[in-house]
Amino acid sequence: MASRDPENKVVLIGHVNVGKTSLFLRLKDGKFHEDAEQVVMKRKEANFTKSFSNGSQLTLYDTAGMEKYQSTLPTSYLRELSAIVFVYAVDDEESFHGLTMWFEEVPAMRGVIKVLVGNKTDLTAAVDSSTAMQWARNNDVDDSMVFRVSAKTDDQVTEMFQQIADKISPKKTVQRSQPLPSEKKSGDCCKK
Repeated sequence: MASRDPENKVVLIGHVNVGKTSLFLRLKDGKFHEDAEQVVMKRKEANFTKSFSNGSQLTLYDTAGMEKYQSTLPTSYLRELSAIVFVYAVDDEESFHGLTMWFEEVPAMRGVIKVLVGNKTDLTAAVDSSTAMQWARNNDVDDSMVFRVSAKTDDQVTEMFQQIADKISPKKTVQRSQPLPSEKKSGDCCKK
């Protein structure tokens, strides 16, 4: 039986209306949907897999507004994560301050990459970059995993997900210590 590569599961979480579904659809469809949540609900899509230039694949999971109806995320979303993306809207301080609640909801997981994303940079910011960076440092989010993006204008969205893919599955150089079977010569060409 052939072994399967583990799924690089990435979950987007945060308050309602911060643009999680817009980020999901921007990466999936390559365009902005004004009615993003309705598009996902109509298609019944909660996840999709995308390949990146380093050869890795991310399977992105969207909560698609389910946080409106429950105080916690389903545990199935939090199992076997590679990365968790905490999303807030840069124009909404309440969504930023609410990150602490989301952060506390996620059990401590070793090896899970934490990402902080300020979405909606096309709007006037109420949360500045230095405040976001301080929150990230206080919550063990690597500086390289802090982003400000706009799903609407596509500013830095693809680049952000590429960096997450690079962090999860860095490009590996192939090192060969033995020749492949097809490279071995038959017979002994050099003996006299």
